[in-house]
Amino acid sequence: MLVTDNAKAVEVVKALSDEYSRRIVLSIISASLPIEEISREQNIPISTCYRRIHELQHYGIIKAEKTIIQDDGKKFVCYRSSIKNASISLESGELVVDVILNRQVPTPAPVAPTAEHISAPRLVVRA
Repeated sequence: MLVTDNAKAVEVVKALSDEYSRRIVLSIISASLPIEEISREQNIPISTCYRRIHELQHYGIIKAEKTIIQDDGKKFVCYRSSIKNASISLESGELVVDVILNRQVPTPAPVAPTAEHISAPRLVVRA
């Protein structure tokens, strides 16, 4: 996952600094879960869980991995974290986000590792 513009990098950091978002991401690193189960296991209100899932998906932090359709026709989308580990630091006055991708999550196009310098926040990806 490579965030090249300032605003998006800041939004990713903001999303990961939110307690509910962090709990959601941590709960779906090793296995995909539907929103209802995430909400119940993490004791997060369901409406909050839907909002945070939408935000995290928008920033590429999580992905819909599969859809389960029950016999009665009810659908459940299962989500999985796209990242396995993230560290945020300040280096020489620059915001640096170092992300290790979750190899267990299928990605449509491989992301090449980079240490590209971006004018403000920088996201370094190790695959």
